[in-house]
Amino acid sequence: MNDDASDITIDNENHIVVVGTTYGPLFGANPRYSGYYYLMKLNKDTGALLYGVQFGDDTHWSIAKAVAIDSENNAYISGQTYSDMYGDTKSGGPYFVSKHSASNGKLIWGVSNAKTPVSVSTASTIKVNSKNEIIIGGYTTDSLFAQMTTMQDVFIAKMDTTNGSITWGVQYSLNTQDFLYGMTLCDENNIFVTGSTVTTKENYFVYKLSDVDGSKLWNVTYGSSDSDYGRDIAFSKADEALYVSGYTESSLYAEKVGIDDLFNVKLSPKDGSILGSVQHGCNKCEIMTMGSDVDSAGRLVTTGYVNGALYADVQPGFVTTSFFINKYSIKSN
Repeated sequence: MNDDASDITIDNENHIVVVGTTYGPLFGANPRYSGYYYLMKLNKDTGALLYGVQFGDDTHWSIAKAVAIDSENNAYISGQTYSDMYGDTKSGGPYFVSKHSASNGKLIWGVSNAKTPVSVSTASTIKVNSKNEIIIGGYTTDSLFAQMTTMQDVFIAKMDTTNGSITWGVQYSLNTQDFLYGMTLCDENNIFVTGSTVTTKENYFVYKLSDVDGSKLWNVTYGSSDSDYGRDIAFSKADEALYVSGYTESSLYAEKVGIDDLFNVKLSPKDGSILGSVQHGCNKCEIMTMGSDVDSAGRLVTTGYVNGALYADVQPGFVTTSFFINKYSIKSN
């Protein structure tokens, strides 16, 4: 059986919380024809399992994408489901959000959101702000919060931690098809998101949104004539800067080395202007950045996976997929 881990976070007691999707009896019943999403907590010192739970049904997929923790260590999971366990799917695949007990992972509530029949939505990122409000972001083919005018829009919504009700929701599009992958909360007033927008190629974008109602304060799009993918975004209090991490098929910020290169770009939170950047890769490598964060000194940490020899030798004739962890100190220009 296959089990996937999609996100990880640390709770207020420094225990490790992981979510993902299982196709077997990881923490419960064996899904016959589908995948269940799971939640597990591990001891901070030993890695021992404190609890593990899974949710879904035997005939419909449920996929966890992200997890966040509130001030009481309750867990919130976002993703996509084809199950009606949290509401009517309208024969599509709506996004879902669920709340789980800090002590044992037991389900407190779960909600899904579908407006148009046979539409698909994914809540790819979730955060809990300092006021214990939930912020989710993702992409959709549904008219969730505005009338669809393209193939796929991005959406952001604020939700109540008490019952999952929506405080506000907004939906935006730049081009034919947009994907939202990463989100960071700058302070109590601003939300920043990143992802990719598609015409003939993909370019990455950044939105700055008001926490009050989700209104757009500014947006920028960067890229080349090839594809450039924004995957995550982080805010550094140390140097008051945004950091977008992704990968590119072009010489976006330096001469391209591999099939894909990594890039990390430092932006001003005031207007999205570029303050600094790095790009690197390895010969004939395919690389994908998956996540990022910044430490208290403003140093960027990223992770993802690579097919090829980024930092280690690969035997001739073998295609090896491995993960990487990088740390950067990106100076302003």
